[in-house]
Amino acid sequence: MDRDNNKDLNKFEISQPLLLIVEGSDEIYFFNAFFKYLKESSPDEWQDLEKIQIISTDSKDKLKPFLEILPDLPNINSVKKIAIIQDADNCDILTFETIQNHLHDAHLPVPEKQIIPKEGIINNFQKIIVQVLIISLGENGMLEDLCMDSVIDDPVMPCVDSYFQCLENILGKFSLSRPKNLAKSKVRVFIASKKECTAHVGYAAQEGYWNFEKSSFDRIRIMLKNFISN
Repeated sequence: MDRDNNKDLNKFEISQPLLLIVEGSDEIYFFNAFFKYLKESSPDEWQDLEKIQIISTDSKDKLKPFLEILPDLPNINSVKKIAIIQDADNCDILTFETIQNHLHDAHLPVPEKQIIPKEGIINNFQKIIVQVLIISLGENGMLEDLCMDSVIDDPVMPCVDSYFQCLENILGKFSLSRPKNLAKSKVRVFIASKKECTAHVGYAAQEGYWNFEKSSFDRIRIMLKNFISN
């Protein structure tokens, strides 16, 4: 698995038959930690996770140009499957439709539904399978929401909730601006209670702060199981 956060996607080197495309370096750290947990919990079931190479496009805006150059990359003929995982943010449907459009414009197979693989042909002869997963809680959300949902029973959560209740009262009283990204803010407050403090959900995953056993990550498990299956 590749932890390299490639800044120049034109120089990206393919080294594994399964290519997992994520938004940023934080997701790379998160999935490396999640893969490690899965392999340790059930080695026989998840051994093929080693066939996955993770690539970050650095932002959602860079997904489209990366997909367009993907068929021309060296060693693309060794790739059997591609999976794309992105945050829903404000709307999972809109995010999925945007990715569908990007795949269509890049002449890649376009899945009709999330998680369900779609097989197609690239470069006139090569079979390839594409999957897409939009991370959300309900119709919107992001990876941070799943992580916080996984620790909802953590003993420090009442303190986290009390902080944001107090914050809301103060911000309203003095007409102050609210946090731009509440999910990320809650993650940082939760992590502040831990021995090693970090601002990033991926690094926190490597420290073992998220409860990977929880159903919060079930859709990710399902997608990965489909992704590594023959």
